[in-house]
Amino acid sequence: MKCCILKKNYRCSQEVISLSNALSAWRHSFFGDDKEQLEASGEAVKPIGTLKYSTKIHDDFSDSSNLAVTVMIIVADEAERARLTHKEDGIFRHCSNIVFSIHGSKGLEKDTIILYGFFENYGVDFSKIGDKYHQKNKAKAQHRL
Repeated sequence: MKCCILKKNYRCSQEVISLSNALSAWRHSFFGDDKEQLEASGEAVKPIGTLKYSTKIHDDFSDSSNLAVTVMIIVADEAERARLTHKEDGIFRHCSNIVFSIHGSKGLEKDTIILYGFFENYGVDFSKIGDKYHQKNKAKAQHRL
């Protein structure tokens, strides 16, 4: 299987391209398809950070009026955004102006991007996906012999 890989993207910043390369490398290590490195365009910026659901965000996280200009927290979808920014019990209730769904974040550029809770929602141990794939291919290879 060969997928089309983006070599240069003029609308995305370096951290998005770096994350894409990391995901592409991970996929290649488990599934063995052709991997090409993305070529960064523009200046280097800060890396993407990830937060687990257990991470607590303090109320003073959004005290700085400049925070909305420099930070963006991306969640999986609008339902997740609504849950996390709920006025009474959402953990991002005090900084809802910096929380975006994947689609809502399209075209926005920030200095710091935080992906929040992307992989916890799936209930899958991603490290074991590759193990199953490799075992399946090993069995096929032995069958051919």
